[in-house]
Amino acid sequence: MPSEKCFSKFREIIPEIIRKDGSELQDIYTEIKKALPECVDSEPFTYVKRKSGKSVKAGLRWQHGVRQAIDNLRRRNVITLEDHKWYIYGFTDSELEYSKAEYLLEEENSRLEKTQLIESLRSISPKSSEYITVSGIRLKRDYDTIDKLKRVRDYRCQICGKTIPKKDGGFYIEAAHIKAKKEKGPETVDNLLILCPNHHKEFDYGDLKIIQHTKELIIFRLNGSEYNISLSL
Repeated sequence: MPSEKCFSKFREIIPEIIRKDGSELQDIYTEIKKALPECVDSEPFTYVKRKSGKSVKAGLRWQHGVRQAIDNLRRRNVITLEDHKWYIYGFTDSELEYSKAEYLLEEENSRLEKTQLIESLRSISPKSSEYITVSGIRLKRDYDTIDKLKRVRDYRCQICGKTIPKKDGGFYIEAAHIKAKKEKGPETVDNLLILCPNHHKEFDYGDLKIIQHTKELIIFRLNGSEYNISLSL
């Protein structure tokens, strides 16, 4: 097992090196070798099988430390696994920059009228193709859905109504899944709320009780306060 110092470094750096389009375990190993060479060694990691008592080799010791750090982050809902790739949980993080693909998507959607965005969102279903191609780059459809919905909702928190201006002239806002992504919640209009960072975290981690949830609205009680929010476009 790597030193506690290296283990802490693994936990700190993994969310930073995971790409927005997902990273496989081998990708994470590669990036950590570049960023933290002092924590990489050639010592093999072995463990003993309970039933047979045989010693089994399972990669290198530092890689075992990376896997433990990944599991720690997964249990804390910082990252999530989907189709053999690791993603930042919820696909949003205020400290992560947009990838080139997302930037192109944002540029393309900015040229659409709100009526066109709404029409596009209404055509999306849980069975919609998982990937789309934007300017020759293939990316997950949920990015497209979330970006369009943010625009339709005017980048305004659906709980408090707050908007957060950015210095570049745009606005910052986040998308929260009503049924969590890790529970196979879809990227559809009726499963997404557009929230400011504070209310997003409160929705994810607070005392939440959903009273009613349809395609048109959601009524829930959150930390003692009741909310009735329209999901219609």
